[in-house]
This record gives sequence, structure tokens and C-alpha cells, in this order.
Amino acid sequence: MINITVPDYQEIIIYRDIKSLRVIPRHRGGIYALFDKHDQLLWVGKSGNLRRRVRSHTTGKNKDTMAWHKEVSQIQIIYVEDAVDRAIYEAYMIGRSNPRPRYNVDLNLE
Repeated sequence: MINITVPDYQEIIIYRDIKSLRVIPRHRGGIYALFDKHDQLLWVGKSGNLRRRVRSHTTGKNKDTMAWHKEVSQIQIIYVEDAVDRAIYEAYMIGRSNPRPRYNVDLNLE
């Protein structure tokens, strides 16, 4: 069995508007988790450019998030530069979250 230890969140952002994302460094990669106002996990994702990806999820310009982007009230970030590590952590976090993220429905870990 492989033992995976996901790092602790390094940035927690209370999302109010697009200006809230300025604390995310430009061109940094990592994992992000989006939560609603009841601290329910909505989505876990990865990106080589976190600021751009999180912005697309919170403005409704991403086709996957158009229906629910207004639910986002908190963003938690782990900076991870290696793309393989990001993919492993993302899959692990989605599979191990209880309850599972509400909108990560395409990833089947069974």
C-alpha cells in the first residue's frame, strides 16, 4: 500500500469578489478546494496556474462551474509545483473526502 500525505493548506481565502484572489501568487501551481458558506466541499482541482484557474471557477466563465460558481465562499490552497504530485494529491483528496466534493462527479476512484 502506498502512503500519501497531503500537505496542509497554505492559503485560506475568504472569497468576496475577484479582488480576493490577489493573494494567490501569479504562475504558481497547486491544488485548490472550494467551499460554500456552510463549509461544505464543492470542488477539488489542480492547476499549473492557480490564480487563473480559481478565477475561472469563481466568475462562472468555466463551463463546468457556471451553474454553481456563486456558491463559493472559501478557497483553500496548497502550493505544489510538480504536475505529477498535483495529480496524485487531487485524486487522493477527492477520493478521501467525506463527504465527497459535491461537483467532482467525473472522477471515479472505485
